[in-house]
Amino acid sequence: MEEQKTYYLLRGFMRSGTNWIGNLLNLHPDICCTGEYHLHRLHAGFEKISTPGQDPATTLMSKAINSEVIEEYETFIKKLIDIGSRNPDKPTARILGDRTPCPMNAVILRDAKRIHVVRDGRDCLVSLTFHFLRMGNTDYPFENLPAMKSKRKRFQNHQEYFRRNPHELLDHERWVRQRARRWGQRFLRDSRFIKKHSGAVFQLTYEKLHHETEKLRGLMYQFLGADPSKAAPLNETTSAGFDREDLKSHYRKGSIGDWKRHFHKEARVWFAEEAGDALIAAGYEPNNDWVNVEPEPNP
Repeated sequence: MEEQKTYYLLRGFMRSGTNWIGNLLNLHPDICCTGEYHLHRLHAGFEKISTPGQDPATTLMSKAINSEVIEEYETFIKKLIDIGSRNPDKPTARILGDRTPCPMNAVILRDAKRIHVVRDGRDCLVSLTFHFLRMGNTDYPFENLPAMKSKRKRFQNHQEYFRRNPHELLDHERWVRQRARRWGQRFLRDSRFIKKHSGAVFQLTYEKLHHETEKLRGLMYQFLGADPSKAAPLNETTSAGFDREDLKSHYRKGSIGDWKRHFHKEARVWFAEEAGDALIAAGYEPNNDWVNVEPEPNP
């Protein structure tokens, strides 16, 4: 008799370690973490037709049928995850999930467990900037930021440029403020969700995962209902960090504290003004005095 499938959602801000954790989860034969399904885009529309107060004209929010509507919607979401999780190498996987880096409450799946990873927003910003710089044939997400598009061209033509001129990576105020604000708002919003649903959420930090990879991956397997002893050993894409920095790889560096190399004085101020409170709440700084610490000199 086939074991009943269960579902989980892996969440975190972009470049906070969701890919890494997905690879760790995939070391277990019972767990499948295939990709990002971006189901939050469906959820945004569903909320408009099923949430009281959104649209008085819809009947789907009626108390008499709303519970059934949500139940059927959740069945649909699970079916999509089933389809996306088909993997010939893991035919018996029974714990299926989605690792889209979206907010904790962005998908309705009431019986799903959630894994939430937090990473220092400053390191997220550095990694995210390199991630977008290496993307070719697109303006995203620099459509209205000509200076960032120029940086992308510079990076494409001279891969080592920002390694040799690290303080120029984050010298665009609007870009730094925009992404810092998004990280801070996401962290605070997700924290409120976790406070209400703590029993169904396994929370960890990118930094602690670096230092205790074996311990934490075992705890994640247990949290999802899988036997840790069945997991395969760590490999090149699941061990912490990399031997060298590969600026054009999705797995660029995987380090902790890389922000200190790229944050000049102004960037520190911009980030602190937009997300300093979240940085403190997350435990990365006791206060905003880090802004006044002398940045590391260019190499």
